[in-house]
Amino acid sequence: LLENVGIYEMELLQDFSVFPTPAQTFVQLNASLSEVAKISYEIVDITGKQIISVDLGNNDQVNEIINTETLQNGYYLLILDINGKQVSKKIIIQ
Repeated sequence: LLENVGIYEMELLQDFSVFPTPAQTFVQLNASLSEVAKISYEIVDITGKQIISVDLGNNDQVNEIINTETLQNGYYLLILDINGKQVSKKIIIQ
């Protein structure tokens, strides 16, 4: 799993949650940072193939509802990128 988070970025990231999991039609991505940073996220399948990629620009909050209706049942990784550093959470679609 990608858990590449530097000390500075870990301090920036105050909260990171993805729910529900397992999910059917959507997942909610919430993140809170201590200051504004360049944020994006992607969802990749178990082979590493990028399924969804979204650039959120410069923010200190993320509150995204991600439509998962088109995803096949299985395991995915949601990767949150903060200033080029990544942290991830596993999601299950069923």
